[in-house]
Amino acid sequence: MAASGVAIELFVQAVRKSRWRPWRDRVDVVRGTTEGTHATGLPLRPDCHIAWTGHQADDASGPRVALTRWFGPPLRDAREPEC
Repeated sequence: MAASGVAIELFVQAVRKSRWRPWRDRVDVVRGTTEGTHATGLPLRPDCHIAWTGHQADDASGPRVALTRWFGPPLRDAREPEC
């Protein structure tokens, strides 16, 4: 069985699990908080190295590139949830 990644969601103003949704079969999402950083999320590879760190809540390209590199292409049926 292959190991999965973990995404630590640090963007507390809104639940942003949707940006990790296309990899939901390979990446578990947990919510966290931290002091002293402006990071909005930290996807971790199975070996616990940080795959990407972002400082802008609306940055969708950074996580997508990193997650595709480490966990493969996103699921085709993943859609953004309606608000």
